[in-house]
Amino acid sequence: MRFLWKFGFGLMILFLNNQLFSTAQYVDDERTTETPTDRTDDPRPRPKPEPRPTKDPRPGPQPGPQPGPLPLPDPGPRESRRIDEDYRSPYYWVTATNGKIPPDAVVAGVDADGGLLYAGRTLHKGNILPCKIAPSRYEASFSYNREELPTFVYEVLCGSKIAWQSASNGKVPKNAIIGGLTSGGEKLYIGRAFYACSLTPGKIHPSHNRLYIPFDREEVAQKVYEVAVHL
Repeated sequence: MRFLWKFGFGLMILFLNNQLFSTAQYVDDERTTETPTDRTDDPRPRPKPEPRPTKDPRPGPQPGPQPGPLPLPDPGPRESRRIDEDYRSPYYWVTATNGKIPPDAVVAGVDADGGLLYAGRTLHKGNILPCKIAPSRYEASFSYNREELPTFVYEVLCGSKIAWQSASNGKVPKNAIIGGLTSGGEKLYIGRAFYACSLTPGKIHPSHNRLYIPFDREEVAQKVYEVAVHL
C-alpha cells in the first residue's frame, strides 16, 4: 500500500508539472505576438492621430480673368457750345439716345416715308460729326468715309431762333451753326439737301466743297444745299 501511495503521489506531481509547463509556454507565445500598441499596461501615452484635412465648401478663386464692369458707350460731346464762336448763340445741344429727341428739338427735314428728321451731332473716331435723327424709326445715323453709319448716343440741336439759308460748294454764312469738328481741327456745319423724295440733314465740309448726307447706307455728296443759321 505504501508503494502504491508513493507511486500515485508521483504521478500527481508529474501531471502538475506538465500543466505548469504548458501554461508558461502559452504565455510566452502570447507575448511574442503582442504589439506595443496593443498592450494596455504600457504607461507611455499613445500619440493622437492627426486630423484629416476637410475640404473647404467655399469656392476658391477661379482661374482666368474675372469679369469686370461692362464698357459703357461714350456719351458724346457734353459741352453745349464748346466748338462755337458765339457763346451767346440761341441754340444748344441736348444729349439723347436711340432716336429719341427733346421737345424743343429743331426740325431739319422730312424722310422719304414722311417722318420728320432732326439734326444732331455725335462722336466717331475722334471726330464730332453732324447726324440725322429719325424718331419714327428710333434711330440716328451719320455719314463717314462713303458710308451711312448708325449711332445710338448723340446730341440734338435745340433752339427757337434758327433758320435755313441757301448756299453751295462748301460755303457757309458767318452765322452758320457749327455742328462738328474733324480730328484735324476743321469745323463742320449743319446743312440739308433734297434727295430721293426727302429733305435730309447732313454735314457741310468746307474743304471738300460739299454737303454730305447719310442716305440708304451711303454717304451722298451734294453741291447745292441749305445751311442752318442762328438769328
